[in-house]
Amino acid sequence: MILPSGPGSAYLEALLKRLGGEVMRGTFDPAKLAHLENREAVERLEQLRGVGRWTAEYVLLRGLGRTDVFPGDDVGARNNLGSWLDLRDPLDYNSVNQVLAKWRPYAGLLYFHLLLNKLSSLPGSELNTLTTA
Repeated sequence: MILPSGPGSAYLEALLKRLGGEVMRGTFDPAKLAHLENREAVERLEQLRGVGRWTAEYVLLRGLGRTDVFPGDDVGARNNLGSWLDLRDPLDYNSVNQVLAKWRPYAGLLYFHLLLNKLSSLPGSELNTLTTA
């Protein structure tokens, strides 16, 4: 595996080494996450040193395909959601969950939509050509 360079890459490398060590020692079995409810899986992942709620929820969304999970600690996603909904007040973790309650089965898909929408609006984005073609 080639790890990225730049800010945070040493942290990521250390985290991956710790995670690998946990798996090798048998103290963490990633396959068991698939059988846990979201809250339980987040709590289990947070027991790993260096893994917080955002990382845990992102693992559920991306790694386990749980499209009902919106990583609510992602400040950029919160800001994008607030803009998309024309909200005046900034959202925090709890208010994100309240706002998304009616879309809960699809909250993760909304997360990706907001991310791609933001990326496509950046100057020089290749996504611009995909969305305007």
